Amino acid sequence: MNRTVAELAKIISQVLKQLREENGFTPPIQVIIVGACGSVLCIEYKQGESGKLETGEEVAERIHPPGFRSPVNILLVDSRGDVGRVRLGLEGPTNLQRLN
Repeated sequence: MNRTVAELAKIISQVLKQLREENGFTPPIQVIIVGACGSVLCIEYKQGESGKLETGEEVAERIHPPGFRSPVNILLVDSRGDVGRVRLGLEGPTNLQRLN
């Protein structure tokens, strides 16, 4: 299964909300997405003046057509070095794992 950047953005939004609310992740938060086909996307999310996360700034990108092939791994690292991981398999996302 191939994932588009738009599909991944929706999943990342949900994961960021969960990590901030349940695990206290603090911005800036680095998000690294790696697909099985070698596609990579790195995005940095910062906290805006309102306290909400701003739209992410793309830091690096290398996307092979037609997008991200499953399995896709999403790593999230906050300002303290706390790490979360989501693996998107053929059937959809697995549970969010906090790695430290």
